[in-house]
Amino acid sequence: ILSAQDIWQQRIVHGVSPLALRDYAECNTVADLQAAFSSMERAWSVFLADLSEEQLAADTAWKNTRGKEATLPLWQGLTPL
Repeated sequence: ILSAQDIWQQRIVHGVSPLALRDYAECNTVADLQAAFSSMERAWSVFLADLSEEQLAADTAWKNTRGKEATLPLWQGLTPL
């Protein structure tokens, strides 16, 4: 779940399309996982706080982990999260 949220955050917030999921092997304790999820949640909150309705409806493009390009409205990219 954390890796999936990370890759979508990279795509949507930073405009980067990683070709692999991030390895969270260093998060091997409950405290590590809580910290990682908290950091991710804060970053999403900052991004969403400044988002307009127009931006939410606008198309967003990225590449999946196989390098295939895709485009859809931003709101649809956010719904699985």
